[in-house]
Amino acid sequence: MLIIRNAIAQKTTEKENIMPPTDQRYFYHLTKAALGFIGVAIGAYVVIQSVIALSAFFQISEYLISFFVVAIGTSLPEHVVDFAAVRQQQYKLAMGDIIGSCIFDAYFPLESVR
Repeated sequence: MLIIRNAIAQKTTEKENIMPPTDQRYFYHLTKAALGFIGVAIGAYVVIQSVIALSAFFQISEYLISFFVVAIGTSLPEHVVDFAAVRQQQYKLAMGDIIGSCIFDAYFPLESVR
């Protein structure tokens, strides 16, 4: 954190304008992170229970349904990054992510089956 603060301070003309974070900001970020972790845990539990229910309803193996859910789950965050980058007009980041992560996510499971 100090390295980042010093790097930012070197780029600004006035180093005294950079204020150290207060305890209130630490509490805010800690609370936000804790709520995020709880949200991810609840979301993962709901997805797993949904896969089990779908496999029982359609009488398909849980492995087959989970294969598609995992594929969507691994590529969805990449697509969110891509859409955010395009909205902020950072096209190089979006193209690098599409070419790098999305193609690798599709290719690597196929290679491991061989």
